[in-house]
Amino acid sequence: WAVSIIDVFSLCAAVYFCGGIESYTFLFLGTIPLIGGMYRGYKGASYACALCLIGFTAIVVLDRQQPPGYNVAQAVAIRYAYIIAATVVNILVVDLMLKDRNRLKIFYEISRSSSKSPALYNVLKEITQRMAEFMRAEVALVFLYNEESGTLDAQQPSLGLDFMSTARLRLQADTPGVLSSCFRNDKPLLVTRRLSREVEISPFAPGYNVFDMLASPLVARGRTIGLIVMANKLNRRGFNKHDLALTELIAPHISVFLDNALLYRRSEEKVAQLTSLIRVIDAINTVSSLD
Repeated sequence: WAVSIIDVFSLCAAVYFCGGIESYTFLFLGTIPLIGGMYRGYKGASYACALCLIGFTAIVVLDRQQPPGYNVAQAVAIRYAYIIAATVVNILVVDLMLKDRNRLKIFYEISRSSSKSPALYNVLKEITQRMAEFMRAEVALVFLYNEESGTLDAQQPSLGLDFMSTARLRLQADTPGVLSSCFRNDKPLLVTRRLSREVEISPFAPGYNVFDMLASPLVARGRTIGLIVMANKLNRRGFNKHDLALTELIAPHISVFLDNALLYRRSEEKVAQLTSLIRVIDAINTVSSLD
């Protein structure tokens, strides 16, 4: 905070000594909200804009050397409008930058966790935590398809639901329902708060009243292996089409991480079976009597 104040007012002093209100050095003030936004998001851009406006106001108050006929009011209005407009544009730019950065951050953290510990539990924990944080969701969980029973089973760990609630969540993939249809049709799902009054959200109702929900199929190696689901109550902001598009973009990467974790689990089970078989054979080989 102190450094930003010193920097902005040093630039304002340069504007003042380079010609005051007449100086075009004030154009550099338009880049300060972009820098503030890169460091602190919307708050940083707004804070930088406020500093620029205060600093330029100080220039207007102190600058008394104006040539005859110079329209001070018009010049000041144009410069204030420029600083505010530059801030708005910079906030839009920062918004795009932060979303791209957050999306890359999710990819990096999930992939790092997957490479560090490919166990399914750790991968699920990383996915649910990061997606809930990124989408500002109260609940985040993964359903995986069980081919033997034909059901979508909620996986542990989940975020926002206790252990028993998650353990009881099971969907028949071939029965009517918003999530089962999302799985069968391989199409992302967005249930807004207005639509949630008309749609029954089966895995959470009646114990958990969902007011908006976001789901996306998880497809790996040409087959749908499950769903990533996020939900909110009324005390959180609702999901929108932009959130749906981002989830759809991230889902293929999540599918790869989960598929690798499932393959790792199957390989561990196969190794355990082979190890047990080898121990049995070794035990048999040590017996010499026919009885």
